[in-house]
Amino acid sequence: MSGARECGVCWYLYDPALGDDVWQIEAGTPFEALPAHWRCPKCDSAMERFLPPKDEPPATAPLETLVKAYEAVAERMRELPVFNPALRVDAVGFRDFEGGSLGVVVTPWFMNLVLLPGAATPPPPAEGEARWHALPAGSCEFFGARLEGVGSLESCSLFSPVAQFESPEVARATAEQTLELLFTAPVEENPPATPPLSRRELFGRLLSRE
Repeated sequence: MSGARECGVCWYLYDPALGDDVWQIEAGTPFEALPAHWRCPKCDSAMERFLPPKDEPPATAPLETLVKAYEAVAERMRELPVFNPALRVDAVGFRDFEGGSLGVVVTPWFMNLVLLPGAATPPPPAEGEARWHALPAGSCEFFGARLEGVGSLESCSLFSPVAQFESPEVARATAEQTLELLFTAPVEENPPATPPLSRRELFGRLLSRE
């Protein structure tokens, strides 16, 4: 299976020797020669979610792919009133979480918690549908989304728009503080099992630390 690529979401394996009947790709077609519109025939993930199997190093780091995808969106958002030209796209503090990768994405128009699925995790909910995830500080509501060049992911809004941030450094520091709070369990003798955490409560905790 030389030149094979594996979907990072559903583990579908594209084997150049076999091609792909769903997309009518002829046997012997290298992965690099697939048409730009080709997507995973099993879960519809974009080509960027495919990685060399086993121990072969990926050509592009997943977070680099994520940042580049949002930078492409930023080019289309630049003229909108919600766009803050003082900021840039940044991926902050991503870490292993529930088999996937959780962190904060900062863009010139929002700051969101973003959960990228792992190879063995259930697929994200459909676009616009909600799913709750339990963090040490409380449960947060995420919504399914699709990002061109990345595929399906889950997102939880923190700030939108982001006009209050004067620089990328300030936005990044806020993102780091948010993650620290979310991954710190409240100090209580008998705390409830990850109660829902509202944005107002989260921001209140952030302000109390300033």
